Amino acid sequence: MATDSNPEYIFPLDGNYSIILTVTDSMACSFYDTNTVIVYPIPIANDFDTTICVGNSVNLNAGIGTMFDWNFGLALSDSTILNPMSTPSDSISYQVIVGNGLCPNDTGIVIINVNPLPIVNTIVDTTVDLGDAITLTTIGAQSYTWTPADGLDNPNSSNPVSTTYQTVTYTVIGTDSNGCVNTDNVTITVEVKDDFFVPAAFSPNGDGDNDELFIRGLQGEQELLYRIFDRWGNKVFETKDKNEGWDGTYNNKDVKSGVFVYVTDVTLLNDMVLNKKGNVTLIR
Repeated sequence: MATDSNPEYIFPLDGNYSIILTVTDSMACSFYDTNTVIVYPIPIANDFDTTICVGNSVNLNAGIGTMFDWNFGLALSDSTILNPMSTPSDSISYQVIVGNGLCPNDTGIVIINVNPLPIVNTIVDTTVDLGDAITLTTIGAQSYTWTPADGLDNPNSSNPVSTTYQTVTYTVIGTDSNGCVNTDNVTITVEVKDDFFVPAAFSPNGDGDNDELFIRGLQGEQELLYRIFDRWGNKVFETKDKNEGWDGTYNNKDVKSGVFVYVTDVTLLNDMVLNKKGNVTLIR
């Protein structure tokens, strides 16, 4: 309580204060009056620095006040608000002036360091045969993630091996030591070859040359049905093993020379089904 006619008081916090004045005269009569004092906070401008990657944005904060002026307001969403968004392409520093229209202004310095993105490169678009593997090498970053992960032996490797049965475009996401990210793409085109064949003739005479009738040039299959029929439609041979050929016998007896029909049903690794049919001559 102050009893002076002109007291001084330092308010510890901002806010609204009610001041009650009591005046007592020589006759011990008292009079009362009330006043409101509004204490504004002293403007405080922030000083700080932060780091982002090229292409990213950062939300700034000027400090405490009601009036803001971001000098050199390049790459700012608004140079007159408390928390503008900054999207600089290079490192930059801002001077921010914070005020409230009553108290002295304060000035702060905000520095934004901008790190470049890693230059991520992988192999060029490539064509492979169905069932073949290919190594997808990449450089330019510290860690990698490949998508989609299907068909890859390790989607977090810099050089995963792809064994895909369908044409696919892989995206590699590379992250450097600063946490900055960039990407690259590669398309692996899977080529389906149906150039397998059955020879037009064979001679199972035991001389070690062309004694069995195999399917030739078959690759990338997951299922096979290979059959031989005589000219009357009787099945004389059947197998599901591409390494097994017809030796010219039926019921353990040699079949006479003649023309036979082969039928092949091949299911590839990508579930495509190839059917072939043709004639073959058995020569004794």
